[in-house]
Amino acid sequence: MVIDSRRTETADLADAHHFKRPGGDVFVLLGVVHTLFAEGLMKLDRLAPLVAGLDAVRDAVLSFTPAKMAARCGIDASTVRTLTRELAQARRAAVYGHMGTSVQAHGTLCARLINVLNVLNVLTGNLDRTGSVMFLKTAAFAANTSDTGKKDGTGRSVGTSRWKKQSQRFA
Repeated sequence: MVIDSRRTETADLADAHHFKRPGGDVFVLLGVVHTLFAEGLMKLDRLAPLVAGLDAVRDAVLSFTPAKMAARCGIDASTVRTLTRELAQARRAAVYGHMGTSVQAHGTLCARLINVLNVLNVLTGNLDRTGSVMFLKTAAFAANTSDTGKKDGTGRSVGTSRWKKQSQRFA
C-alpha cells in the first residue's frame, strides 16, 4: 500500500494507493500511531524484553486521533484506522518513507514517526523477519564490511584512500 499525494510509479505498482494532502504525512502517521495504542494492536511477543518507553509514546500521541487528523491529512479517519489494523495484523509488514517525508514543514517529526512505526514492527512481532524491517549491515566503513572470508554476507570494505592507492599505482 502506498500513501502519497502523487501518483508515482510505486503507487501504480501497489495494491492500494491512498492520496493524502501534500505535507500531510505527519498527520497520517500520528493517526496511525494513535490507533495502534487506542485499539491495543501491539503484540510484543519475543521482543518484549527489548522495548522501553511505550507509555511515553502513547501519551505523546493521545490527542492525535484519526478523526482530528483527517482534515489535516486528507484521509478519512476510518481509512486511517483500517490501514493501521491491516498493517498491525499483516504477517509481514514494513513502514518505509522516502525523501518526500523529510522535505516538508514537519519533516523531522515525520522521520521520527516512521521510526516509531518501525518500532511497530517490534510491537507487531515483525522486526528482523523476512518481508519486514531487518537489521541491515552497514554499506561501508564498519567492522561488518571487512573482508573476512566468511559466508555470512560480510564482504570487502570500501577504501577511503582511493587517490593514494591510485598514485601509488602510477609511481
